[in-house]
Amino acid sequence: MLFQADLSNDNSSKQERPLTSDKSMWRRSRLLAPGSKQAQVVEMLCKDNGASLDALVKATSRLPHTTRAALTGLRKRGYAVEWVLGESKDSLYRIVERPEAAAGA
Repeated sequence: MLFQADLSNDNSSKQERPLTSDKSMWRRSRLLAPGSKQAQVVEMLCKDNGASLDALVKATSRLPHTTRAALTGLRKRGYAVEWVLGESKDSLYRIVERPEAAAGA
């Protein structure tokens, strides 16, 4: 038995529903959800000395590659994340500039 595919562009049967969940709002904005792991990382990186990758991994209970991906995500949201070599030869990360939308938050 063969079936013919419906290739019409009639989308009247599909209803668009608005994105109303809180998670989708945070994903679309540059703001971070309060109490999230990402907000915790930002808090640590805003300190004068910044934070080492090991400290971020311990604080968030993430793996190192996931933590580095979170730093990349912050960069994509407009945070200026700086990498510096610390006195003990550890990599330190810190935020030197926040995006405009998050600066007031």
